[in-house]
Amino acid sequence: MRRVCVVTGAAGKLGSRICERLSADYNILGVYHQNLPSQFDSQLVQSFDPLTRETVQCKSLSLPYLIKADLKKADDQKRIVEVCLARFGKIDLLVNAAADIRFYGELKYTWSHLASVQDQLFLNAIAPVLLASSFVDYFWKKSAEQNRQFNRNIINVSSVSGLNVYPGFGQGFYSASKAALNYLTCHLASEYENIAIRANAICPVDFPGTIATEAVVDEIVRLDSSKESGKVFLLDEGGSRATN
Repeated sequence: MRRVCVVTGAAGKLGSRICERLSADYNILGVYHQNLPSQFDSQLVQSFDPLTRETVQCKSLSLPYLIKADLKKADDQKRIVEVCLARFGKIDLLVNAAADIRFYGELKYTWSHLASVQDQLFLNAIAPVLLASSFVDYFWKKSAEQNRQFNRNIINVSSVSGLNVYPGFGQGFYSASKAALNYLTCHLASEYENIAIRANAICPVDFPGTIATEAVVDEIVRLDSSKESGKVFLLDEGGSRATN
């Protein structure tokens, strides 16, 4: 039976690659905010040769299923769960790949960018926890044995900026939001252990610069099949290693 994976940030360079690659083996529900992902085929975007239309129609059964949602809205988070359960009947993996990287600025100028700072902190640190909580409330909390059987888990895509301070880049609030996500991931693992839900975070260096986007996807696949929980992994040229 194919695993069911929910991916946020499906329109981003990482989220789109996760959806595209994992769709070969997983049923994918991709969540995007504004821009419709066009880097891969979905129920909304399909490319095909008219001469092989029948083959493409068969393929469409395993295409990523896209849903537009605002992760800052509780009703939209609930709708993500409802759509996923209605379409696939279960949720095995949540990959929080959505991120707000729009605000970079020195902290002394924060007062004039309050809304941007609040949005960044919310999307990067709070929204992943709220979405995981909605999964627990509507599906996972009464299914501990199935959760263990299907090795269900949460993977939060963080950043090396949540582990180190890089002066001169104006990353204060971005860094703080990712550091918060790292600690929240460890708390998720601790609190969800009694219902057999694992949680881990990945902190890649810049991609596709220092490392390839594919390396981040590889790490997601590795963690999904592992038994790791409560770990924060640095991912750089040397590979993946736990930082806690």
